[in-house]
This record gives sequence, structure tokens and C-alpha cells, in this order.
Amino acid sequence: MANHQTTPCPGSYEAFIEEVFTDPASGQAAPAAKPRRKKRILVAGAAVVLFAGGVAAGTVLPDPTASPAYKSLAGEKSTVERERDEALTSYAAVKGKYDTLQNGITGRESTVSAREAEVSKADAAVKAAEAAVKKREDAVTGAEKTKAANTAADGTWTVGSDIEPGTYRAAAAVGSSCY
Repeated sequence: MANHQTTPCPGSYEAFIEEVFTDPASGQAAPAAKPRRKKRILVAGAAVVLFAGGVAAGTVLPDPTASPAYKSLAGEKSTVERERDEALTSYAAVKGKYDTLQNGITGRESTVSAREAEVSKADAAVKAAEAAVKKREDAVTGAEKTKAANTAADGTWTVGSDIEPGTYRAAAAVGSSCY
């Protein structure tokens, strides 16, 4: 087999690589570069091109923060943030009042429970006193009925039908007509 060498086209990738890897002192092509080295050179070249393109595009593009839409949205954002802060402040004030009222309710509920216990005790004492009074009233009523039945006023009375048999005493001085 014959050693066949081709000359790369000017401006092609192969021509660029041959030029880069030609020994300037001897003018002969350097030994073939390893495939990894070629890939690294390609990646580095692509990165430089992309970086240069990005810098060029960045200096040409307008600043998005200078647009009317951005300024409008920034104004709306500040309004919404201010309203949010006002709402949070209002919420904190209402929450404080609520907590104060809730604590007050708890305290008042404890006081009411204690008073209900006292009222229950007092109610039981009143019922016991009412029962004692009722018992005394019944006893007094019975004594009054007995006294009324055993009391004779002026007049004529028949023992057994008008008055009960028994011993009677006059409450006041009696005259000669009493017997």
C-alpha cells in the first residue's frame, strides 16, 4: 500500500489544525494530536465564541428595568407590599385584642364557676332553712288550731260538740256570769 497524503482545503477545520500543529522550525507537520487534545481545543474555542457573543448581545440589548412595563410592575409590587404590611400590622393589633379578650373570658369563666359553686351552696342552705321554716309553720299551725279549738269566747258552748272536753282557764278576769 502506498502512503497517500492529502492536502486539506484552505479554510477548513483540517487546514486550521494542520497550521496549528506544524513545527515552525522545520516546517513539517507535528505528530498527529491525540483526539482528546482536539476536543479540548474545540470546546475552548466554542466557549470563547459563546462568551464573546454573550458580551456583544449584553451590550446591545436594552436594560429591562428601564421599560415602562417593568416600572409599572415595580409600582404595583410596592403598593401590594405596603398593603401587605398594613394588613399584617392590622392583624397583629386584632390578634392582640383577641388574645386579651380570650384571656379575660377565661378569667371571667373561672370567676363565674366559683360564684356558681357559692350560689349552689347558698341555694342548698336556703332550701334547708325553708324546710325548717315549713316544719315550724306546720307545728305552729297545729298549735294555733289546738289553741283555737280549746279557746272559748263569750257565749254559750256545749262541751263535746262546740268545744272539746278539757280544762280551760280564763285569759282575763271573769265576772259572776262565767262558770
